[in-house]
Amino acid sequence: MLPLSKAKLKFFISLQYKKYRSNHRMFLAEGQKVLYEALSSSYPLEAIVLRQGEELKGLPDVDRDKVLIAGAIDFKKISTQIQPEGIIGVFRFPDAPLYQSVEQLDDLPDLPAFLIEDLRDPGNLGTLIRTADWFGFSSLICSASTVEVFNPKVVRAAMGSLFRLHITYVDNFQGFIRTHARQIWAADMNGTPLSDSTLSDKPMILMGNEAYGLSEELRSLPGLEKVSIPCYGKGESLNVGVAAGILAAQWRLG
Repeated sequence: MLPLSKAKLKFFISLQYKKYRSNHRMFLAEGQKVLYEALSSSYPLEAIVLRQGEELKGLPDVDRDKVLIAGAIDFKKISTQIQPEGIIGVFRFPDAPLYQSVEQLDDLPDLPAFLIEDLRDPGNLGTLIRTADWFGFSSLICSASTVEVFNPKVVRAAMGSLFRLHITYVDNFQGFIRTHARQIWAADMNGTPLSDSTLSDKPMILMGNEAYGLSEELRSLPGLEKVSIPCYGKGESLNVGVAAGILAAQWRLG
């Protein structure tokens, strides 16, 4: 174990911002549970920052030369949590490109999959990733406007599930949906009631923006079948992560 240098401190703080994560292809994974899942995956470890006084425990074996000890003040500067657990991992992006053109997606990813259009809240994306993992969905395909998956809040909310899913962003999301429309169920408040639909005959579920749902361009695509979750109370709408969970459960039940 080595003391955290000022240069490393500055660098790790910069990874709170998308620009530097993209430039250096590294991100922060904070907390014991998230770190355990990351270390158990194929994501390459760059470093572990341990708050002074904490211990490494309950984690897979790591190279002790990659463990850096930070004082409480410096650790707080790197952390994005109000009450940090005292341990942060720094990991490299996977080798597979995160952002791809539609042309690069020669084949569909492993199915079943969620398709995500313009999701903006990091907590919502993290919850959706966790939901997808729970129900055995293999992939997420996201529009370029969807919040970045390595945002610290997404990583935290996903609670380790993102390390088990294949996640891709495509530049021409509408083109991808148009090509595969007949294999997709689209969540839409004006769609066919869930009780009258058979989700299991299509391997992809499309979710839209938290506030506005699917864009009008996607709603109007031919061949895309829309499904709604019936409301029995007076709520205006469902959280997108909750809606995804209901649809995923129905998909599994057939």
